[in-house]
Amino acid sequence: MNSIQDKKLSMFLLLINVISGVDVAVLALLPGFSAMFAKLQLNVSLLHQGLGKQATVISGVALNKNLIKRLLIATTISVSEKLVALATNTKDVVLKEEARTTSSELSKISNNNCYTECKKIYDYAQENKVALEAYGVTDDILLSFEDCLSSFDSLIPAPKREEDEKKMATSEIASLFAETDLLVEDMDAVIKVISDSHPELVSQYFMARKIGKPGYRVLAATVRVMDVNGNPLGKVLVSCPTLPLKRTTTAKGNLLIRTSPEGVYKLNFSKPGFKSVSHDVSFVKGNRVELNVEMDALINL
Repeated sequence: MNSIQDKKLSMFLLLINVISGVDVAVLALLPGFSAMFAKLQLNVSLLHQGLGKQATVISGVALNKNLIKRLLIATTISVSEKLVALATNTKDVVLKEEARTTSSELSKISNNNCYTECKKIYDYAQENKVALEAYGVTDDILLSFEDCLSSFDSLIPAPKREEDEKKMATSEIASLFAETDLLVEDMDAVIKVISDSHPELVSQYFMARKIGKPGYRVLAATVRVMDVNGNPLGKVLVSCPTLPLKRTTTAKGNLLIRTSPEGVYKLNFSKPGFKSVSHDVSFVKGNRVELNVEMDALINL
């Protein structure tokens, strides 16, 4: 996988993370969008499988294992949230407790334990497959979930196999990337349908669509915060408990994040007199994220 493909894959994962948190009722407002989203998840799963087979050295296997783990965790969290919602509505206390997990928890445990926890969520989803249809969990999503589990499980021992047994042709991977690029372009067009009713969601979506530039030294992200008129906002508190991060922007509204573990993180922005906002950011080794954030002033009635 080349650097451009790596950046695109990171962007696809971030899109999956953003869309997974959207209410099913909102997605229903977008004609054909749920099917496109399911296809995006499936394509990303296929890309990870192909890249896993293509790896021929231990370092390559380790890299692909990290990428597959990120996708597996993102998929698990998405299904877990739907299970918790189902359990809440049906007052199933046991299922609600068993299905609850976080990306932070899954990222910190060993690969074997991570697989076990994700497999548990998958099994619960299969048991409640019919009821979960109303929550947007389709057959394609469960198939993608199963593929993620299989791919990750096969890479846990990280065995070195013969190249002809695990190589996916470069042309096939390129073709799948091209197909996914077109798919996301279609999603771009459809998401604009709710620009007026859900502007913050549309803004988050297109923020995730940006592909980071190559990183320099250890700089992971550059953040710039401004008001609706484009004026820089200083002393904005930028926080993220899972990194951990708790710093304020400069007088020119800038903040540099030097290092960060790979993964998708939610950055929170707050300042007295302004509406607080949050943005999901995907950090990938070698990539530098550029994030521009706009904050609305509170209206005093």
